[in-house]
Amino acid sequence: MPKQTESVVFNGVTFTRFPLSKSRSSRVYFTAYANSRRIPGLGQLHVEVWKAANGVEEVPRGRVIHHVDFNPLNNDPGNLRCVTRKEHAQIHEEQMDRDSPEWLEHLANIRPLAAEWHGSAEGTEWHRQHAKDVYAKQEYRKEVCQSCSKPYETRGFKESRFCSRACMRRAADSVNRYRKPANCPICGGEFMQSKYNPVPATCSPSCGAHLRARNKAAGVRPDDRG
Repeated sequence: MPKQTESVVFNGVTFTRFPLSKSRSSRVYFTAYANSRRIPGLGQLHVEVWKAANGVEEVPRGRVIHHVDFNPLNNDPGNLRCVTRKEHAQIHEEQMDRDSPEWLEHLANIRPLAAEWHGSAEGTEWHRQHAKDVYAKQEYRKEVCQSCSKPYETRGFKESRFCSRACMRRAADSVNRYRKPANCPICGGEFMQSKYNPVPATCSPSCGAHLRARNKAAGVRPDDRG
């Protein structure tokens, strides 16, 4: 049966891991504890070994210590490499077997937790702030409006073709994006009418006047026109 704890002494400090822990970090990484609490200022064993081997007091900001052979228990200085967080993620991405039962089980366990967090007030606030931060980093670029041909500046991820909503609507109207053919109820002539609201009701002001007069004579109220 595996031992409950395993300890290693390095530079006079005892580092411990817990092979039976549910937490992977506690299972595979040796950590320095005092009175059941992690000792402030000390990293995990592999971090302290790398710092001692390279004669530095801190790991550079934005970097982590990677086990070259992917064995977190092999803390030999030659097996430790300082990489950026992005490099570290890419290294493990290439090594990961996404079809393994362990990985699929891990995804099944964390998926509901992730969904719960993203839907929480904290998750919603994070997404709101993250969107603002990402947008603020976007640089302005120069474009030419496809409707009025005037130059303008914009930023963001989406493709931009128009300098304003007015120009966007003008371009849509030029290809009848929001309109459809209809027959005038007075003269029978064809005209363009809104796809979403039957206006105008006739092809011209004169036909409109005839329609209103006809409806008035028939006692049809505006709300009863269908």
